[in-house]
Amino acid sequence: MKKYFLSFHTIFLMDENVQWLEEFLIYYLNLGFDHFYLYDNTGSIGRKVWYSSEKANPYITKYGFPIVKQDPEIWQNIYNKYKKYITYIKYRPTIGGCNITKSKIGQIGYNQTQNINKFIKDYKHKTEWCFFGDLDEFIFSPTNSNFIDLIKRNSAAVLALEQKIFSHRCLTTKKLITQEYNCVNNISTKSFGCVKNIKNIHNFVGKTKKIPIEQWRFNHYNFCPLMKRKLDEQNTIYELGIDSSMNRYTDIFNQISK
Repeated sequence: MKKYFLSFHTIFLMDENVQWLEEFLIYYLNLGFDHFYLYDNTGSIGRKVWYSSEKANPYITKYGFPIVKQDPEIWQNIYNKYKKYITYIKYRPTIGGCNITKSKIGQIGYNQTQNINKFIKDYKHKTEWCFFGDLDEFIFSPTNSNFIDLIKRNSAAVLALEQKIFSHRCLTTKKLITQEYNCVNNISTKSFGCVKNIKNIHNFVGKTKKIPIEQWRFNHYNFCPLMKRKLDEQNTIYELGIDSSMNRYTDIFNQISK
């Protein structure tokens, strides 16, 4: 028996995500996850776009939204409440090598695959299953099924889930991102896996079973003008809609929704 049955791994920027972090933890604990490996990559380059140094806020996210400095107490209060479920790591890999300009050597890098391999080396022996995702992705069952049951009754080593896209976190008027119901229909652009064995994010070990989106999916809160422009440029057919099915979870957030 390993220490944890079902863990969540993510690499993230604290200031970009902390205001939604407690909602994320509550939701996934309710879903049956028993541990979270949070790799804080604050200070990294590669996921940020550099503005002129004259700008008051020099960083934006990959979707074009400003990264606003947050009060460190927000994270500290969350950690104090949920620390028994969290392994928190300040991830600080430095950039170097012949393909990097001299000015970048020694700066903090962002490399998801490298980070996952580091996680596997350090923590694979502690968790039976792990979901690799981001903090704006929420696993969801339209049929209100039990996620732990799904894992236990499957013999496959990898369960792949498709996504449904919802309005970006930075555009919602809701306090709880899970209660943002504006969505995009008729499009699924990628899958993520809940895996038992893994080499890296693109190299799962063992048989993969793709779960029908009608049964399980993950809601991805990232639709924004930048994504819309890319879809339009690709002549992708889609329609905007409303999906309020996450309303069933409203009550589990009472402690933070006041």
